[in-house]
Amino acid sequence: MFLDVEGAPSLSVGYYTGWAQTLLSHSAHLTNGTVQILPCVYATQGDTTTRQAVKTAADQAVGSNGAWVARWTHHGCSRLYNWVDTVVQPQVTLPCKVMLWQYSDDCHGGNGFDCNQTNPSIDVDAELLPFLVLPPDMTGIV
Repeated sequence: MFLDVEGAPSLSVGYYTGWAQTLLSHSAHLTNGTVQILPCVYATQGDTTTRQAVKTAADQAVGSNGAWVARWTHHGCSRLYNWVDTVVQPQVTLPCKVMLWQYSDDCHGGNGFDCNQTNPSIDVDAELLPFLVLPPDMTGIV
């Protein structure tokens, strides 16, 4: 589960630690250990305070299972851009992989959608897709 940290204030070590530990323990408890929701963080590329908090928490044994970086190189609808680590990667070395890059926002306006791509250096079939939860089939439900 990605914790969305957009805008001010940045994420603190204490908040992230409490959120991540609660997410892990409650999800395991509520499912009798069959499901454990893994903590991840979504934040802007330049939010070094948030990225440092995640790194510090990992140094204290509260890790993160993935990062989603927002660095809008374009606004509005945009073609898919080549992944370039120097553009995408935060300045802080993270304790996890950057899984996704949000390269453009507000496609079709403020009520539209954002444009993202997966990191081409990860094995999507092994490192991302098995951890996603799809919504239930709502066909026929009114």
